Amino acid sequence: MAKGERLARHGWMSSELGSCSDRQLASMVDRAAPRGTGIGGTSAVLEVDHTPVFVKRIRLTDIERKTSNVESTTNLFGLPVKCQYGVGSPGFGAWRELAACITTTD
Repeated sequence: MAKGERLARHGWMSSELGSCSDRQLASMVDRAAPRGTGIGGTSAVLEVDHTPVFVKRIRLTDIERKTSNVESTTNLFGLPVKCQYGVGSPGFGAWRELAACITTTD
């Protein structure tokens, strides 16, 4: 797929999903075809207008749900730097994982 086409598709999909409420998104993810479960949670694929979308539901801790911590990429749990990322590491939190996905996608 050409870069221009990929960017146009991404913009369209972002707009489509961005117009959904949290409840609508949760319902879509609930109906998505499961792909597997691993250390990082359960992944699935849903279709939006015949376009496959990889989804992953990440559970938030009470600390991550605090209003002051929403979308924070701070090391909320005080973990050593060596735990930042990697297979089986506890990571620094769900918001950091989301930020990494957004950065690599956009």
